[in-house]
Amino acid sequence: MPGPPNVRPTWRATDCAAKDGPAAMPRPPLPSLVSALVLCCSLGSAQAQSLLALTEQTLAHDAQWQAQVLEVQAANHRRLQARAALLPQVGLQASSQYSDSRVRAELPQLGMQTQNLHARQESAGVQLVQPLYAPALHLQYREGKQALELTHAQLEAARQSLLLRVAQAYFEALMARDALAVQETLVEAVSTQAQLAQRNFDLGLTTITDVREAQARLDLAQAQRLGLENQWRSAVLALEKLSGQSDPSLWTLPTEAELPLLDTALQDQWLQELPETHPLLQQADIARRLAELRTRKAKAGHLPTV
Repeated sequence: MPGPPNVRPTWRATDCAAKDGPAAMPRPPLPSLVSALVLCCSLGSAQAQSLLALTEQTLAHDAQWQAQVLEVQAANHRRLQARAALLPQVGLQASSQYSDSRVRAELPQLGMQTQNLHARQESAGVQLVQPLYAPALHLQYREGKQALELTHAQLEAARQSLLLRVAQAYFEALMARDALAVQETLVEAVSTQAQLAQRNFDLGLTTITDVREAQARLDLAQAQRLGLENQWRSAVLALEKLSGQSDPSLWTLPTEAELPLLDTALQDQWLQELPETHPLLQQADIARRLAELRTRKAKAGHLPTV
């Protein structure tokens, strides 16, 4: 776990929203928000770890994400199995039979005679089966395709949820680090004031009350610094739990870097594209179509097949 910083903060994450006020920057959809966060973090120094790199490590570490990826693969195999029922099936059969019989018979003028009878029978056949009309099989194949689309939508929703959790933990760690740096600067200033008050008291310029008040302010600032240090360590531990990486180094935004601004004119376009791009809305639409296919497949069970 990295130790608490001892540098003066250059930027706070809350400055992005406080610059124009809450009303000047509407909340964008999840993809645009995540893109803006990744672009903002990619401006950091090369030595520190950006949000994009940390997110990639989290995707490789998160067990729930890996399970969702395997679920997509399983859904694709189920779709291929349903398609195989519609493809031609060729069967080859071959057989060979041999018989050896011995017949004994008493013939006139010849007496008892024995004769061996040999027989061999061979056969081969090829069978081709192609479903020409099988409504249930066709609906089962379409159901497999819809189920695959549903797992893809669930995978995208899991990815976006993981991105938001990593971004939230990352910026919470940044804000905790900057707040701790500000508090350490404040402790230094209050400590200087306490020393000055003690010196003035030694010279007889102030009373003991002023010294006690300065010491009380110093104790309060130090206690607040300990609280912020614990908050900083907790934020780093939460980030380590998500990414699976110990001692993650956070980037520091340069003072000359320009933060990307979101175009508020695109808000209406985002709202129009939301039903087609939002993973949760896609899941609801695919689940509705999947239920319709299952109903039609159940009704097609009594139909003839050719």
